[in-house]
Amino acid sequence: MARFKFFAGIFIFSLFAFPFFSQENISLQKPVLEKKVLPLSEIDLLIKKNEYSSALEALSVFIKRNPEQFDRAQKRISQIMKKRLDFNAQAFVLAEKMQESADLSDLQADALDSKKMDIIVSLEKMEQNPPKEAVDFTNDARRTIRLSYYINRSNSILAQSAEFVENAGFDSSENYFLAAQKSSEALSLKTKDSDAVFEGEKEIAVVYPDELNAKVEKQIKKLSELNSSLNDLLKNCQEDYKKYKSAVQNLRTDESESALKKMSRSFEKIIRARNEIYSSGTELLALDRRAIGLNPGLGDTSYITFSARAVFGFEKLSSSGILAAVDAFLNSRVEDLKNTVYEAILNEFSLINSQFALNPRIFDSKIETFPVFELADGAAKFAFQGQEIHSFYKKIDGGDFSGFEKYKDSLFFIQNFSAKNLKNALNLAQSVSDKNLELAQKISLNKNFSVLGKEILNSAAYYENKIAEIDAEQNSLSDGKTFLAENKSLDWSVPLAFYDKILQLAKNECENQAGNVWSTLAKAYSDEGDRQLADFTLKRTEADSLLNGIEEIESETRIVKFYPTKAFQKCAELNEKIKKEIAVLSGFRKELDGGQKFRGTQQIYTDSVLNLESVIAAMNGLLLDCQKIMASAKSKSNEALKSANEARRLYESALSYLEKKQYDQARNSLSDADSAYKKSLQLEENDSLRREFSSKIALADEKITAMQNGWVISTVRSLITDAYNDYYAGNFEYAKRSLDSASEIWEKTQAQENSEITELAVLVKEALESSGGKEISYADPLYKDMGTYLNNAKLHYEEGSKLYSSGNTDEGKKKLAQARDEVRKVQRVFPKNQEAGNLNLLINKILDPSVFNSTVAQKINQAKAAASSGRDVDLRNSLNEIKALQKIIPENKAVALAVKDFESQLNRLAQSEQAKKNLARSNELTSLAKNEKNLSKKISLLNEALSLNRRNILAQKLKDEAFILNSKATTVKNYLDDADEARYSRAERLYNDGLKEQAEILINDLFTKNPQVAKVIKLKRRIENM
Repeated sequence: MARFKFFAGIFIFSLFAFPFFSQENISLQKPVLEKKVLPLSEIDLLIKKNEYSSALEALSVFIKRNPEQFDRAQKRISQIMKKRLDFNAQAFVLAEKMQESADLSDLQADALDSKKMDIIVSLEKMEQNPPKEAVDFTNDARRTIRLSYYINRSNSILAQSAEFVENAGFDSSENYFLAAQKSSEALSLKTKDSDAVFEGEKEIAVVYPDELNAKVEKQIKKLSELNSSLNDLLKNCQEDYKKYKSAVQNLRTDESESALKKMSRSFEKIIRARNEIYSSGTELLALDRRAIGLNPGLGDTSYITFSARAVFGFEKLSSSGILAAVDAFLNSRVEDLKNTVYEAILNEFSLINSQFALNPRIFDSKIETFPVFELADGAAKFAFQGQEIHSFYKKIDGGDFSGFEKYKDSLFFIQNFSAKNLKNALNLAQSVSDKNLELAQKISLNKNFSVLGKEILNSAAYYENKIAEIDAEQNSLSDGKTFLAENKSLDWSVPLAFYDKILQLAKNECENQAGNVWSTLAKAYSDEGDRQLADFTLKRTEADSLLNGIEEIESETRIVKFYPTKAFQKCAELNEKIKKEIAVLSGFRKELDGGQKFRGTQQIYTDSVLNLESVIAAMNGLLLDCQKIMASAKSKSNEALKSANEARRLYESALSYLEKKQYDQARNSLSDADSAYKKSLQLEENDSLRREFSSKIALADEKITAMQNGWVISTVRSLITDAYNDYYAGNFEYAKRSLDSASEIWEKTQAQENSEITELAVLVKEALESSGGKEISYADPLYKDMGTYLNNAKLHYEEGSKLYSSGNTDEGKKKLAQARDEVRKVQRVFPKNQEAGNLNLLINKILDPSVFNSTVAQKINQAKAAASSGRDVDLRNSLNEIKALQKIIPENKAVALAVKDFESQLNRLAQSEQAKKNLARSNELTSLAKNEKNLSKKISLLNEALSLNRRNILAQKLKDEAFILNSKATTVKNYLDDADEARYSRAERLYNDGLKEQAEILINDLFTKNPQVAKVIKLKRRIENM
């Protein structure tokens, strides 16, 4: 088809192909054969005859032989070149005239052709024997002028044909048919008889072989027939095109598939017809080349040339020719359908995109893929149909398919992308969404920690596997994306952006969920650790409380009890549980290493891992605590057992002493047994031990008291009698000792105080106070030193007295002076000491008789003054003082007289009316007591009787019998139950803190409940005496 151009171009080409001459191109010509060198005169003659070519050739030889005359030769060359430039100028004018032939009337065209011929004749005359290029140029011009009718007519037909094509639309195929019909008018525009060649002004007719002419006629006939069939073919194809396009535009894939099949058949029919047209046109071109080969002078002017031009059109009108009309229809419909399919694919993706809100919350609810998959399938089907439509081009003969594969590959890519990659992406997104919902439901419903932990761990692996699947899916499309980056025939950025976005969201969700799942797992493990740690800590605290004491309330009294054995057992069990739990938690911690990569992004995971580690450390600390508690508990349990065994041994020992009537030893052993028993219970509460001892200690105590009570009564009676005797004898210190012993022994078995002891103790106390300091107590810290002084003083006195009596007065005085110094050492500390005073009196008797006599008189006067009250106690104290004086100076008459006087006063006192009344009343009370049944009243009567007559033997007997016969009511108890023991301890603390009122309230309550318990009685007295 490239051969069919405007003929004016021939002239332009020939014009510019015309040779020019200069020094350079002459000097660069190839060597020529030796020729005769013409002189310049002959060369001038050639120029004059217009034989420019011969002249130029001669000048070339001349210059070679005569280079020194180059300038002269150059002038002639310039002259020739001027003539040649004149030729070129007229040739340009002719070329312009040749182009004016378009769009002229026939008359105007003839006038223009006449002018053109004048120029051609002028050009032919400008040079004799012109070069071939010049000859060809003028001959072509002559031939063109001769063919101007055919050319103009052909151009007009083809221009009208092109106009039909250019004005054609998508609603009808009529213009394409009219264009083909119009182009077919040029098939037989020029006949074989009209072809001729020129030799100058001479025209020579061209005669073609018959065989050639027959072939041409055959192709023209075929083309006419094909052209006639185009109308129906185009109409049918137009209808099928519309139906298919409508189905595609409405995204009806099933309808479009059937419509495509039908349309494809229509297109294939047109394409077959089109290819036959192309084949016939190609055959005409081949015949035209053969014709030109037989007649070179024809150029592109044969009648076959014009027939071929009807098929292929000419270059400046690309829409001209029968073939162009059919191709234009095919091209326009195919390209329109390709665009329609492309838009349909994009619409399918747009609908897919509209189904999703592409943000991270997309995975919070279930993702439905079924409707989206239908859209993806639609996109894939349309992509396949687009390939089918585009493949029509490959069925067209003689087409340019340089970009065919790129377009097809682009559609093939999106087809596979829609059918596979997009679905894969959606499936991955759906699987992530489904897993989220499934996991949330399992976590909310499943309370089994081990199952839940396994589920969570599996979910973490699931999300991480999904990440790998997403990466693999993205990698699977990398080659396709590379292809698209190089192949920009179609823009698939929208679906690819959706694909990338949903995969990235799914990947982000998986990463987040994997992190969240690991966080959930870590939190669950951490919470489990916290729960177990709290439980273990509580149990450790319970064990610690068992070991260090639990406060319990008994009879409204708080008592602390200890349970080391239970503490040991609890810790032993706890120890095993902790070890197992540490193993479990350590396993959890090791499992959590699988999520280590989330440590920097998941705060819950990080905190939970750290907490789990601290829990494990805390549990190891609990193990150490348990070991310490167990060690302490074991020690206390052993000590408690030891004390319990000791209590049993001491109890048996008490019974053994009791059998031997060794009551004090029995009571001491029993007391020690009670202490050991209580010590054991203080170390460890033991119900069985408490039941074992709670009654038998008290029973054994009662048994000891019952057996000892008779001895206590008789012994106390004897001691009271001794105390009376010592009192009346003036031995007040001895009386006090007897009374102290009696009181101590009385309290061994008796709960109530003995009024005899109490009243006599008062008298003895008064006596001792009035004679206080006369004796040095054994308990006095200076007793030993003072005794040494007195002993030395006695020794020196005896030695000095003997020396003095034997006449050795000087030595005697020395010894006596020594004795006096030692006596004074005692008197400085104990000025009333009787022994020191008596010894000093004896020393003065020898050394200073006057002082001796005055001292004796003074002592008698002091005794009389002390007895002046007339009270029995004062008389006896004075009598005892004088009797003590009488012992050291029995010869002193004044002393003897004073003794006799005091004794007379005491006798008179005993014989007084009041004394007689006291005796009578004492006897009366004794009689009353004898018949009294009430023990308390009976003892009260007897105590009153004895207070009036301390020597009332019957009253003493009756009283002692009453205490013996009613031992259960009168004897003391030594033990309290645990609750009362605690209350007693509290009362004692209050007493020690000086809180009398509070202590008194508490001890009175205790006394009311325990009136016979010795220590309660004693504490009550102490509190009352505060």
